[in-house]
Amino acid sequence: AHAFTKLIECGSHWSSRFLSTDNANIEFSQSPFAVNANSACKITLLPAAYPGIAIDEPIADWADYDFLVIPLFNPDNKTLALTVRIHDAGHNQDYIDRYNLRIEFPPGASEFRIALDEIKAATAGRKMNLHRIAGIFLFATELEQAKTFYTDNIRLEKQTGESTFND
Repeated sequence: AHAFTKLIECGSHWSSRFLSTDNANIEFSQSPFAVNANSACKITLLPAAYPGIAIDEPIADWADYDFLVIPLFNPDNKTLALTVRIHDAGHNQDYIDRYNLRIEFPPGASEFRIALDEIKAATAGRKMNLHRIAGIFLFATELEQAKTFYTDNIRLEKQTGESTFND
């Protein structure tokens, strides 16, 4: 079983305060995979160098969790390549001072799990402070045509022996 804490629950009023876009549109929409009843974030990435969505100032303390989980539905018939960027409050804006991972999302529904130990060790010359996570950016690179995907219930998970849930 897993204990988890939601970072984003699309369609909820509290989530929209933490979402921002860069060369992208976001709307709450129905999705074939939505965890939250019928609502998901429909993200349309526009042609640009780095279009994407940011979760600004998510729950800052990730230290008690084991994984970041990103569910995604790719309605296209081709793989969607996205980069996950995570930084802490001590980030100096250098590429090597943050976590960056390129993920290939196949057509249809998928769920990608990133071990927080991997995130913690990603920065050069120091360990990322999992007690002070400041932001997540999910983006494409050098996009030549618009791409759409859906996501919902981006969360932190902890492996436990019992099933618990924290909103």
